[in-house]
Amino acid sequence: MAARGSGTRQNESTAGFTLLELSAALFVLTVGLFGVFQLYMFGVHRGRAINEAALANRAAQNEIETLRALPFSQLTPRTEAAFTGDAPNLEGLVNAKGRLTIRDLPGYHGRLKEATVVVQWRGDRGRRIEKRLTTLIADHGGT
Repeated sequence: MAARGSGTRQNESTAGFTLLELSAALFVLTVGLFGVFQLYMFGVHRGRAINEAALANRAAQNEIETLRALPFSQLTPRTEAAFTGDAPNLEGLVNAKGRLTIRDLPGYHGRLKEATVVVQWRGDRGRRIEKRLTTLIADHGGT
């Protein structure tokens, strides 16, 4: 009978968690959850940055396509001018500005122009971000 009683005591002493074990388990769980939360927030911020870049790219590409659709004679040289077409995608960006520069390329007698479209906005934490597209547009018939 004595053996049976001592075996029961041993099982009783190892059957439950001690306060130290429970504290360690809660600490590990808390650190793990904090890491998951940080990873989630990083993903949210990165997703927002990707979405902003996509909006700016669409606005710049839309302006390039608008310029290509214009008659060549309307592509007059200008520096830091406003967009020629609407830029509805810029509404989704903070403090967004669209700028257009058109210049004649030397040596082509006014028959080749370089158009640069710049979209600038404020990103996360107020940093300035800029997307720039440049294309060449040629006169294919004197229009």
